[in-house]
Amino acid sequence: MWNFIEQYPYLDSLFAPDSRFWYYNQVVVWRKQHDQLTGETNVAQLDRKAELLRFDIVLVLFNEHNLKVFDQGFSQDALRAFGGH
Repeated sequence: MWNFIEQYPYLDSLFAPDSRFWYYNQVVVWRKQHDQLTGETNVAQLDRKAELLRFDIVLVLFNEHNLKVFDQGFSQDALRAFGGH
């Protein structure tokens, strides 16, 4: 994934300008403006419901190696944000 984020020159044009990459559902590591992250970078401090409602599509990427921890609690956190258990 890091190659995709750090080295793919067209990534910025493929996603909306306010898109973000949450590294392992813990920290915001992309999108940088002038090589600096702006705003809160600790995912736990974000208003998850508001963040998820900002977009039509939320893309969760994991590979075979990471399936043992699946989505690092993203699904459970999202469910809780919308009032689920």
